[in-house]
Amino acid sequence: METVKAGRKSFLPFFVIRTIYVNSLDKVNKNRTYFAKLLKKS
Repeated sequence: METVKAGRKSFLPFFVIRTIYVNSLDKVNKNRTYFAKLLKKS
């Protein structure tokens, strides 16, 4: 049982980092499409 708890603890930071990474990628993609629209207008 203790090994499972330790495994979960080490897995949690990875999950948090992955979530932040995916969120930042999503923001970058939105910014790219936004800038692409601006460039097409000008």
